[in-house]
Amino acid sequence: MTQKILIIDDDTTVRDLLKIYLESYGYEAVALNSGEAAVAYFEKHQTKHGIALAITDNIMSGIDGVTTFQKIHAIDSDLPVIMLTAFPSIGLAIRFIQLGGINFITKPLVPESNALALAVQEALNYKQVIDAQNSHFVTDRKILTTKIEREIGNQPQITQVPWKILIADDDKEVHSVTYCILESLLFDGRPLELHSAFSTDGVKEWIDKHDDAALVLLDIMMETEYAGFDLAKYIRDEAGNKMTRIIFRTGRTGDFPEQRIIFDYEIDGYLTKDCTTPQGLTAAVTTSLRAYRDLTLIEQQHQEITKQKDRAKQSEKAVLDFLSSLQHETGTKAHQVLSYLEMALSSAQAGDTDKAISRLEKAYTAGDYLKQYHQELSLVAHLIAGRVPFEFSKHDIQIVINDAWNSVVTSNNNKNISLKINGKRTPPICMDRMHLEKALGSLLHNAVRFSPKGSTVQVSLTNTEKNIELAIHDNGPGIAENLLAHILEPFTKESPEEKRSGEKGFGLIIARYIAEAHNGTLSVENSPKGGAIFTLTLPILHSTSSE
Repeated sequence: MTQKILIIDDDTTVRDLLKIYLESYGYEAVALNSGEAAVAYFEKHQTKHGIALAITDNIMSGIDGVTTFQKIHAIDSDLPVIMLTAFPSIGLAIRFIQLGGINFITKPLVPESNALALAVQEALNYKQVIDAQNSHFVTDRKILTTKIEREIGNQPQITQVPWKILIADDDKEVHSVTYCILESLLFDGRPLELHSAFSTDGVKEWIDKHDDAALVLLDIMMETEYAGFDLAKYIRDEAGNKMTRIIFRTGRTGDFPEQRIIFDYEIDGYLTKDCTTPQGLTAAVTTSLRAYRDLTLIEQQHQEITKQKDRAKQSEKAVLDFLSSLQHETGTKAHQVLSYLEMALSSAQAGDTDKAISRLEKAYTAGDYLKQYHQELSLVAHLIAGRVPFEFSKHDIQIVINDAWNSVVTSNNNKNISLKINGKRTPPICMDRMHLEKALGSLLHNAVRFSPKGSTVQVSLTNTEKNIELAIHDNGPGIAENLLAHILEPFTKESPEEKRSGEKGFGLIIARYIAEAHNGTLSVENSPKGGAIFTLTLPILHSTSSE
């Protein structure tokens, strides 16, 4: 079977020449004109691409050869890749080998030389060894890499996210020289990821796709005399990118006064191609990267402050809503108590004892509600402040579930709802029995409240080496999406028909803080089959400060 080799190069002449050479060696050649096209090819076919070897140019329009290689290797790490470059350097060789490249060969290709044929054969031999899972060759290759590093200078493998830089110039020679100067530069321990664009449209297309670019090295004169100026305005105004730094470059110094340009455009520098030394370009790029890093950090801090302000406003509104609800709840019940007492007094004075007793009973019921409301509100406040004393000992969680259920069904016996516990029996866990039963009672009461008559509340128990997970699944309508993320937070406002936190509004909050006091968690989600699922996760062993 003929082996298939992929050629990646934006130069039509080079692609055609490589194809002729490879076919003359007996291989099947497939050619693509960019790194993006190659990556898309592998993303589409994944490991079933049928390619035995890839040969990629380094400097191309769009992503460069190193980046193309990294993206391809993320899909198929066993594919051998050869780097083809007109500007070889030790830095490029070291980095390519460290990343897993096989070999690199230089342009122009000489027909009389067998360098290409030897490099291809060596790479395909490597592929056969990998396929056979022979680690000896891999070990030898690592030894070779280590030897090169020791002889040339040990450079650490780079794993940090690179700084993304676009070279925008219609002269390919400028791209080549810039790559040679910058390819091994590190800033803040991070490498550079160099991209190329050769036209105004190419720059716009790239900018639209890469809003995280750190720097654009922008030629002023491309298709038109002022193309760079127009592109700078496009980046800042139309693309809305205020973060990416821009350095203008030009070969005609007299036509574009430096001071005026820096003032008129939001740029970081102005370099002349003829007079700029490698050290000068490196210094300008480093300065721009430092500015981009600091601006990015400031923007991140600004966004975090804005989020904190928004959260504070939401919390403040939630507290105000809660206080309004508290005033309404307690005020209404207090008014009921007073009204029933006044009516009972009137009935007693009129000699109607039965009516007086009936109204006193209603006053007592409303007063008892106020008492329970105060007790739950006080418990919530103490739980949030961490002032509730807990006493831990080992208990059977299933017994606690059944006891909590019996309390719930006693107060809801008209709904004829049953309980089903699924899962194997779990080991005893360390808990504060009284408080955990209250938490389970709140969750089960919530499930009964929202389940239709005659249905079954499901409780699923699972356990791992360290935790027990208890999931309570009701048969209700589920939880509104706007409440789902906040329903376990204090002071969340609910409408009367979707009051999941219990009639007094504290049940779920109490359950959450009791779970956290056990070093556990409480979470909630809507079931795809309908209803809500509240999941209580508890550690089997609980460490207390006294232990």
